[in-house]
Amino acid sequence: MKQFLYRVFRFFGWVYLAYLGVVLLLILLFSYVVPKFHSDKGNFSQEYRDAFEHRDAELLILGSSRAAAAFDTKVLGSELGLVTYNLAFNQANLSYSYHLLQAYLEGCNQLPEFIILDVSWFSFDNRRLSYKEYAANFIFTHPQLFYADLLLNRNRPLPNGFMTILRALERTNQPDVNFDSNRRRYADQDSTEISYTFTPEDEGFLRTFPGGMAKMVHEELQAFERIMQLANDSKIKLILFTSPEDEVFSNSQVNRATVYKYIRQTSDHIKWMDYSLGGNLYDKKLELLLRDSHHIHFKECFSRIFGRDFRGMLISRQKCWK
Repeated sequence: MKQFLYRVFRFFGWVYLAYLGVVLLLILLFSYVVPKFHSDKGNFSQEYRDAFEHRDAELLILGSSRAAAAFDTKVLGSELGLVTYNLAFNQANLSYSYHLLQAYLEGCNQLPEFIILDVSWFSFDNRRLSYKEYAANFIFTHPQLFYADLLLNRNRPLPNGFMTILRALERTNQPDVNFDSNRRRYADQDSTEISYTFTPEDEGFLRTFPGGMAKMVHEELQAFERIMQLANDSKIKLILFTSPEDEVFSNSQVNRATVYKYIRQTSDHIKWMDYSLGGNLYDKKLELLLRDSHHIHFKECFSRIFGRDFRGMLISRQKCWK
């Protein structure tokens, strides 16, 4: 029996050592060979590269496709007079945003003054949002920040790392693609009328949110609180943001009140710029800017609106941040 147990432990020991060897190999590859960021239809690849090369952001935007669709950084940066980068990623969860922020702040000579974090009814749901394999770009180039992921195989660093390498090699000689490439099919939208139809019985909606319920996964709740703590420890002003939504879509969110109550109670000291139904900045007319139930189409226009509201918010919050 003892001999059998010894063989079992020895087998798993060698497996784990082999795993660590592959991890080390990927760290070396990402440090010396693999491009830091490759283009992907889910992100703004050039903004990722610029942000991590210059690390001069004064305003940093994090979140899912809702934030990617809502903001034009050239317009918003000009409106506010701030160097702005949009690092939102299509279907990215809060765990991804937390790790992204950790990696960005590592070694920064100039910390951002502001962070805008996209939150919504489904921010804590793991059916709608997920951890992006693209995170391998900063996990394997900042191993000291992610030792738990690397040693315990959290967030699947090995498959994510290899997938990122394959995508980087595949797209080496291809032109950049990014989130904006998805907007072309909406180019004929008329700003004077809503060009989509949403119903609570929509098959995609009910498949993603059975019964109209968004999940509240512990890991994502924890990531949300960690982002707030990291911003506080770094003395960065964090602003929560919820983009405009179709009113029918908002009313179809069965546990919306529960999710929003959690956000309010957890972040009662943080400004929340909420453009959704019942929010402090809700305006029914903003539905005319949407391309579907919860994504902005006319982001240049919305960026100007947000810039105006942001300046007003700064004036009202100045004393709280001193």
